Amino acid sequence: MNKRKFRKKPVVVEAYQTDRKIVVQATEGPLLASPGDWIITGVDGKQYPCKPDIFEKTYEPVNGTGQYRRKPVIIEAFQTPKELVIITLEGPLRAEPGDWIITGVTGEQYPCKPSIFEKIYEPVDEDLSSTALWGTETF
Repeated sequence: MNKRKFRKKPVVVEAYQTDRKIVVQATEGPLLASPGDWIITGVDGKQYPCKPDIFEKTYEPVNGTGQYRRKPVIIEAFQTPKELVIITLEGPLRAEPGDWIITGVTGEQYPCKPSIFEKIYEPVDEDLSSTALWGTETF
């Protein structure tokens, strides 16, 4: 697989910090959010959890309104040619062929549907050499 670098676009989302454990029904499956995690409503209207340290590195407040803007952080990603199970920080998620597999700012991995990926990321370079062991069924 060829990984590429992408920059997050300055998309504005709604988010709040939860004070209890909850299960969030993300696009790719259910995820467990712990107290202190941020619950983000993405560009597709779906919610997903984000660990506090990652949220702080990747979002900034917009006028104290409960809205946050994505910081222009750089991530690496590739499109998977086959179905995979990605072990995320919040639980396992299934990726389908064509989904993007993202490696975030702290090395965390998660899948993203192509239609969402195109709305929130822009390429910053061409293919990167892959040093990871791609092709395994679980990451």
